[in-house]
Amino acid sequence: MFLLLGLGNGAVFGALALAIVLTYRSSGVVNFATGAIALYTAYTYAFLRQGQLLVLIPGVDSIDLGTPMGMWPAMGLSLVIAALLGLVLYLLVFRPLRTSPLVARAVAALGISLLIAGLVAQKLGTDPVEVSPIFPTDVWQAGDLQLSADRFYFALTIVVLSVLLALVFRYTKFGLATRASAETERGAYVSGISPDRIAAYNWMLSSAVAGLAGILIAPIVPLVPVAYTLFIVPALAAAILARFDLVVVAVFAGLAVGMLQSEAQYLASQYDFLPSAGLPELVPLILILAVLLIRAKPLPARGEIILQTLGRAPGHFTSLLPPW
Repeated sequence: MFLLLGLGNGAVFGALALAIVLTYRSSGVVNFATGAIALYTAYTYAFLRQGQLLVLIPGVDSIDLGTPMGMWPAMGLSLVIAALLGLVLYLLVFRPLRTSPLVARAVAALGISLLIAGLVAQKLGTDPVEVSPIFPTDVWQAGDLQLSADRFYFALTIVVLSVLLALVFRYTKFGLATRASAETERGAYVSGISPDRIAAYNWMLSSAVAGLAGILIAPIVPLVPVAYTLFIVPALAAAILARFDLVVVAVFAGLAVGMLQSEAQYLASQYDFLPSAGLPELVPLILILAVLLIRAKPLPARGEIILQTLGRAPGHFTSLLPPW
């Protein structure tokens, strides 16, 4: 039962891991601000449902829309805002840093995460914000086993989304262009592909995915700044398990991390020799350490991922190359 209770958190970990993988594959940035983007989008959605457009600029009031917005329009507008935020972050921060060391890009992402979380806390405080349910809240029961319907539907939504994105990146021209530009920017330019444009599109897509995770988890987990920014740690563990490459694997790894954390919480309450606090937080860290020890290899560079793919499927990018 506790494994199933972890589906909600696992789904948000999987969605954030999916966003991290999309960003890394297109621009080589491990986006530590993914959780903060989910946080901002969730607050935007919550305020739109109350009839206000959230503005985080200090000293500027939120915009009163006059009437509360329905669920679907609020969700759609929130995702558009999340995508635009991703575009702004890429153009103003990460595009100028594209030739900088990985550490510099990681520090920039951490700075953005702290900035967004700080602005939210300064503007709105840290009191939990109530968000109306999105999925049905029925409880399914089979004997002693119970499962909340909203957690199941949330997990199913993220799994279906990951499968659709995997198909897009596998079979569409946009997906092939993304993988080709990740291999070598110079070769992409020669082939008539703009790596900057591809990276911008992927930043918008990954930010929208992160925003969707924030919106869907808001009715399940209390909407507070600290909790959302900490989601990045288990999401990173899931992304590492997926080698920063396989989107479906990243989602299922996120689900597994969430379920294991829930089970760890149960075990801590049953056995005195286990620490009563902090045990669930150790799960992603243990997984990261185990993966790094077993593989004993650094994470693949973006080009290495594509070369491995080419080795499995020769001629995959032939249609993207010039005739000569």
